[in-house]
Amino acid sequence: MKKLLFLLAFGLSTFAFAQEVKVTGNVMDAENENAALAFASVRVKELNIEVNTDLEGNFDLEIVPGTYTLVYDFVGYSPVEVKANIVEKDLLLSPVVMKAYQIESPPSLAMNE
Repeated sequence: MKKLLFLLAFGLSTFAFAQEVKVTGNVMDAENENAALAFASVRVKELNIEVNTDLEGNFDLEIVPGTYTLVYDFVGYSPVEVKANIVEKDLLLSPVVMKAYQIESPPSLAMNE
């Protein structure tokens, strides 16, 4: 009986310390009047967890409290890294606005005559 109580107490204590927090946010496109950026990836660098945004640019993930770096990425856009201190309650992050790469043409190699 003591072993059962010990296992039960140990299981409940680890459950209490491993509570996950729901983190939600939004990713927008700076080049298109802050429209939602669908299917952008949001990665938690330290935990190697990645989710994608929905059609409205919203995402949510569940992680344990701590300090993390969120990396927002989308093809053709410059990645954005944001440090976040996740506490023991649900968190709504500020929207992240991403900008497209600035592509410059190489100098012309044609000779002027």
